[in-house]
Amino acid sequence: MFATIICENFAPMSFGIMGEHGFAALIEADGKNILLDTGQGLGILNNAKLLGKKLDDIDTIVLSHGHRDHTGGLPPLLSRNKSCRIVAHPGVFDKKMVERKMGDKTVRLPIGIPMGREELEKNSAALQLSEGPVEVAPGIWFSGEIPAKNDFELASPELLMEHPEGGVVQDPFHDDAALFIRTGMGLSVISGCAHRGIVNTIARARDVVGDIPLNCVIGGMHLGGASEERIGKTIEALRASAPKIVAAGHCTSLESASLLREGLGKVFQFLAVGQRFEL
Repeated sequence: MFATIICENFAPMSFGIMGEHGFAALIEADGKNILLDTGQGLGILNNAKLLGKKLDDIDTIVLSHGHRDHTGGLPPLLSRNKSCRIVAHPGVFDKKMVERKMGDKTVRLPIGIPMGREELEKNSAALQLSEGPVEVAPGIWFSGEIPAKNDFELASPELLMEHPEGGVVQDPFHDDAALFIRTGMGLSVISGCAHRGIVNTIARARDVVGDIPLNCVIGGMHLGGASEERIGKTIEALRASAPKIVAAGHCTSLESASLLREGLGKVFQFLAVGQRFEL
């Protein structure tokens, strides 16, 4: 079983592969092809072609949450492959936005999923929405909602959503999810952004899959702008979990990723398009 990074912020300097602020990972397992997220939509088709991956063969698309940098590739993907199912949390369709300072003004920019529920149902084989875990293929689980158990992995105040009853609130990220994979090599955790925190995500993986040795932790960890205290506690928790590989990118930020590298040593890798991991 292997995971290949199709979309990521960083890319090699050759072969025409594109980097973008987004994430997508393809898991190939015993004839099944599962895509976690789709990037912004800028690089998914180009990168998959150059990496020799056939998007027409994808069985399942799993969405880690409803931000556009993880769901923007849905329109080009579904125009080529309407036979795949889509698995996500029901909150993936929440109207999400980010609050930014632009000069002397504060603006709110929409950053939600580009396709609504009806459109996804029309353009896929099935849309499966679940708040709980789903075994999408043998040994591979969609996490469902990830409980916020600790007191240091807090949601970002600038990330907002429309409340169903009106008004705008800080996004609690009920829809934040990940993939958990159990093989003979142990437990692998692949996150999109880990808005609920990578430590909470690993704890959820052990609840869903079982308390087995941790093979690897791959993906975005949403540590951009995180406090030194949070990064320190994250490093401490990752050390205690003893993974063989921690590969972080996308929303982790170079500064925080460098601190992870310093704290974790050779276990740590900077994530880039084209990397391939044995699971």
